[in-house]
Amino acid sequence: MKGKQPLRLVGALFVILASATIAAAQTGHDHDTDDPSKDRGGYEAHEVHLHGSLSDTARQANNPLSTLWTLQNQFDIKTFHDIPLAGGGSEDGEVGFTWNFQPVLPLHLNDDWNLINRAVLPFLEVNPVPDGSGEVDHPAEFGDIILANILAPNKSQGFIYGLGTTWSFPSASSNRAGSGKWQLGPAAGAFYVGKEWIFGVFPQQWFSIGGDGDRSDVSFLDMQYFVWRLFPGGWQVGFTQDLTVDWKARSGDEVTFPIGIGVGRTFKIGGHAFKIDGQVSYAVVHPDLGGQRWGFRVRFTPIIKALCCTGRIF
Repeated sequence: MKGKQPLRLVGALFVILASATIAAAQTGHDHDTDDPSKDRGGYEAHEVHLHGSLSDTARQANNPLSTLWTLQNQFDIKTFHDIPLAGGGSEDGEVGFTWNFQPVLPLHLNDDWNLINRAVLPFLEVNPVPDGSGEVDHPAEFGDIILANILAPNKSQGFIYGLGTTWSFPSASSNRAGSGKWQLGPAAGAFYVGKEWIFGVFPQQWFSIGGDGDRSDVSFLDMQYFVWRLFPGGWQVGFTQDLTVDWKARSGDEVTFPIGIGVGRTFKIGGHAFKIDGQVSYAVVHPDLGGQRWGFRVRFTPIIKALCCTGRIF
């Protein structure tokens, strides 16, 4: 996939999803009569998207430790500069595209605790890669799968904290798309979920613990940080971005720190709820060689009825 094809693909997708959102805006009205001091967890949180207000659904859809079952599809396009080429020189303005499928499948352990299972399946990665002949190729590949298991208190509002582990599996379809390493490390979350504001951080740190002995060891941090202001009708303004640190990179090229802004909406069609948002970002800190610059992100998230384990396990 060459040039601006990933940009056109995601742009067309955003137009389609945005049109669906606008069309769905007239399917129902928001009657947010919930007392924000009333907490919900476990089975009640599962049912919120079917019977709760639109504002309540929007709050829980933006909470990374919510007990809602969600099937998020995240589409990213990014521009890269100073990609080193074989024989010298570099290439600027190359475009990459990623489609990550990110299901969240929580389990209600007991009246006090939930186990939040968050996976990332990189279905499609189309990133600019030097091909060894002085050109840049854009191979379409499958990346490494990530699975985080977070133990969190059974609450849906106020300050929420969680702690657990995160795994990365060497499932990539080529060496270019993955690390070739089994990875394990800590994961945590600290969030505030209020009636109008939702913000927090979700860091994950991976260390290589096995895998291809000919590949370099891994020490990598991904810290998702977000701030969203919620408005009536399911609308929201803010951002969700990822600060990354490659601790094994050369000095000065470890950090990628994007800042951005976006708009989104949670809406219902019949008894089903969905969330969509689009964001634009720029990496104010980035590696000198092959670093990310501009980014455009679209996320489409169906909120589904819990398929199993809606009652307490213990």
